[in-house]
Amino acid sequence: MTTYDFQRLSPYDFEELVRDLLQAQLGVLLESFTVGRDSGIDLRCLRTRDEVVIIQCKHTAGTPYSKLLHGLRTVELPKVLAMKPTRYLVVTSTGLTPANKDEITSLFSPHIHGPTDVVGRDDVGNLLRLHPNVEIANFKLWLTSTAVMARVLHNAEHCQTEFEVDRVLRKLPVFVQSEGFPRAQKILSETHTVVISGAPGIGKTTLADLLLYSHLDQGFEPVIVQNGITEAKRLFDKAKRQIFYFDDFLGSTFFSGHSDLIDRNQDGSLVAFIDAIGRSPNSRFVLTTREHVLRNALHISERLSQSHILTHRCLLELEDYTYSQKARILYNHLYFSDLPPSYRDELLAGEFYLHIIKHPNFVPRIIEWLSGYMRVKEVAPEQYRSHVTQLLESPEHVWSYAFEQQISPAGRNLLLSMASSEHGIEVADLEPIWASMHQHCSRKYNFSTTPHDFRRALGELEGSFIQVNNQRVAFANPSIHDFVDNIIRNSEEHINDHLDSAIRFVQAQHLFDLAKEHTSPALAVAVTNLPARFLSCLQRVLYGPHLRWTYRPNRGSVGTFLDTSPESRIQLLAEWSETSRSMAMLDILVRASEFFLSQWGQSLSLDIHPAIRLIQAIDAAPWVLANGGRELRSRFLELVLAEMRLARVYEWNSLLEFYNKSKPWSDMHENAFQRRFSYYREEGIDDEARDCSSVSELEELRDGLIDIQKDHGLSLEREIGRVEDRLEDYEGPASTASSYTDHSFPKSFKAPDFPDDEEIRNLFRTLA
Repeated sequence: MTTYDFQRLSPYDFEELVRDLLQAQLGVLLESFTVGRDSGIDLRCLRTRDEVVIIQCKHTAGTPYSKLLHGLRTVELPKVLAMKPTRYLVVTSTGLTPANKDEITSLFSPHIHGPTDVVGRDDVGNLLRLHPNVEIANFKLWLTSTAVMARVLHNAEHCQTEFEVDRVLRKLPVFVQSEGFPRAQKILSETHTVVISGAPGIGKTTLADLLLYSHLDQGFEPVIVQNGITEAKRLFDKAKRQIFYFDDFLGSTFFSGHSDLIDRNQDGSLVAFIDAIGRSPNSRFVLTTREHVLRNALHISERLSQSHILTHRCLLELEDYTYSQKARILYNHLYFSDLPPSYRDELLAGEFYLHIIKHPNFVPRIIEWLSGYMRVKEVAPEQYRSHVTQLLESPEHVWSYAFEQQISPAGRNLLLSMASSEHGIEVADLEPIWASMHQHCSRKYNFSTTPHDFRRALGELEGSFIQVNNQRVAFANPSIHDFVDNIIRNSEEHINDHLDSAIRFVQAQHLFDLAKEHTSPALAVAVTNLPARFLSCLQRVLYGPHLRWTYRPNRGSVGTFLDTSPESRIQLLAEWSETSRSMAMLDILVRASEFFLSQWGQSLSLDIHPAIRLIQAIDAAPWVLANGGRELRSRFLELVLAEMRLARVYEWNSLLEFYNKSKPWSDMHENAFQRRFSYYREEGIDDEARDCSSVSELEELRDGLIDIQKDHGLSLEREIGRVEDRLEDYEGPASTASSYTDHSFPKSFKAPDFPDDEEIRNLFRTLA
């Protein structure tokens, strides 16, 4: 039998639930009043002028019956005796025995007509079973019912998912459904993909979490995408119910200079995968991103801009939260928080909570931050209001105080060490970066270290600045990453500490990207002007590995990116050399090129698409070309053409585009190009088709060939036909319609708005 966890509902949530249940059961319209108004009335039904039914809601889940009875006797009984209603009902979330009901009936006699007018926890559960539509409309209650939770936990365990069910359950009590939720739900149901975008802190991840949780109840297997769209394609099985989740899929600063999304054809693969999800009745895809990052990506990536990705977008905005919903968000966070009463009282005094609700910078993330005792415990209660005001006006000011005053040097160094990690980083890969910086800083600033500093720093920061999941560390939210970047950008000492302790090329690259995005005096001195310290750092980190290989049973060796790829390193050096016209930087470029040219084809495999971008960077650098760059360009092009014997369709598309824009080529390069492309048409396309392991991969190959034919004026009808023949053989009979429908999901439910500030005042008085 399904039971319900009423402790995850606030008093206001419980009152709404009771109102809907009794309206359904009694067939009458109930007036609803916020607790504290009209002499303690919660719900009222006026049958006639002389016949008044009063319903008192007591949300006392988790408290003993004795405490409930004491409150009824001392607080409610005098009010009832004064009002003298025709009928009085008590509804409570506390479990009641028959003897308990008899005692309450006797206490309020004759206004309570009998024990059936005393409704306990089990009676509310029974009413929910009699009126399932009320349960479905009450989203939080539906998700925390034992039936749903049992299915979710079973499916999570069965799938061995990386989706954290416990984390969602912790969020549910404070969740308030905004206008964005039914909109995202509708897009996901109709198109099978939803891209949740919006400003930092607006609630994108929370919305995505709840969508995944509700799909777990429906038997979907969640697939958390962490290593790019290739991982999602490998795990895609259209015979299974699967929901894919790609959080912050474009990163926090997309194309801040160089992105693997284009370098490795991830944008084209993403578009193809979304199309495959749309054709599969059993598949769903949830993605999140900042809105401005999405817009930038659409501007940079032609594949994304020409796709239908905007038709899947659900843009969350502050306007999606009504005044009433903002009030309930703050109320729920305070009601369920671990803040001591002295802190809550500061927000209640002088109706300061109204100032918070009406503040133009109100977003759910700020409310979550200010209501967590762990994040404010160093602030005295009498300073709490000032602290909240500063947080609303400038969140960075509060993080700065915590960064400088509340965390250890090991914790500060850990945050600084994560600055170049756009999408998070494995604990094993973060520790050596942190250790190098921590040891450097301990010598420079004269503080002691212990062997346990790294683990202690992780524990110190988790839940506030960072989140740790499955041995992967990420900033708790993108705004904290922005804050850390600002700390570095404006401090010459922090920049120098990075340069002196860096062990990865990406650390120096990140500093240069910061200098390009936001000029600052400190960055100009330490990076932009290419001082000896920066050049020394480059030479130290330039030749390090970019992959870490790990053997996994049933999957063989799996590579994890540690650093910027060699191709992108050379590209960056070419661009920096041209910008600076520095012979010292040019010398680093030449020596690095010689080193990697000797490695490619031996211990390193060349990645063709970024190698083409490398050549394009040299082509766009006239100063570099005039100072030895032409020879480098020729050697890189020769290497690319040699590697095209195993190239895939997206790599040929890139090379053809480059070929048409950069002619004339030398006879040697022209002949090599023609030989390779003839071989690809005759044999390479068939080899690539045989390697395809899914319909979506075959469709991606076919679409790529169609693009080549259209964009480059080549006739590939015969080759496209061969791929389409394979598609027909691969797909077999037409897919049957899925039995899955959305009928059991909670439908759009909008809580009534409070008509004025007085209703909100009455709500917050219950926190006193």
